[in-house]
Amino acid sequence: MALNLSAVVLYIVSLFLRMNNAAFQTSRWTGAMTLEIVALVTLRTSRWLGGQMAYVHRVGVLESEDETQRAARRAA
Repeated sequence: MALNLSAVVLYIVSLFLRMNNAAFQTSRWTGAMTLEIVALVTLRTSRWLGGQMAYVHRVGVLESEDETQRAARRAA
């Protein structure tokens, strides 16, 4: 959740840098685009971590009795 909130904050700061074409053809453009890229990487990292938790570590997943028994048999 902290990664998602950080990305939102970065996008908001980037928005303020770009308002009314303030960053157009100035040195602020580099900073605004850097914030956009960092926010995108942050969101992708958050997405990957969420997938790992749900699909690999099964956090928050309720399994039926049959699935649990099949997994135990495969592991044995």
